[in-house]
Amino acid sequence: MKKDGLNGKIFKIGDLIVLAVFIIAAALAIYFMTKPTGSEVYIYKDGKLLEAVLLSVEKTVKIDEHITVKISGGAAYVLKSDCKGQDCVKAGKISKVGEMIVCLPNKVVIKIVGDGEVDYITG
Repeated sequence: MKKDGLNGKIFKIGDLIVLAVFIIAAALAIYFMTKPTGSEVYIYKDGKLLEAVLLSVEKTVKIDEHITVKISGGAAYVLKSDCKGQDCVKAGKISKVGEMIVCLPNKVVIKIVGDGEVDYITG
């Protein structure tokens, strides 16, 4: 005799999968929201550090007339680029430690770093 149509099971396998996905998504959201705000932006071209600028400074950096990076309001973003896909422009503003914008056609990397963080790119 069935009591509630669940055959005595509280959760079905599909319910457990949905619950696991929800828990993982929540954990990732918490992790990314709690990353510290960076203090500097490093701008690389062809693997070489071109500029290190404090995020507290208002500055526009033109790189080889191909790409323009704007540092404003504690964030950095690509203001203008001549690359075809415009993925670097669409990336939006970055301000948290470890966030990056990469423009592959122009070989430019923009990375946010924090206090005391050692950062390097080998070329």
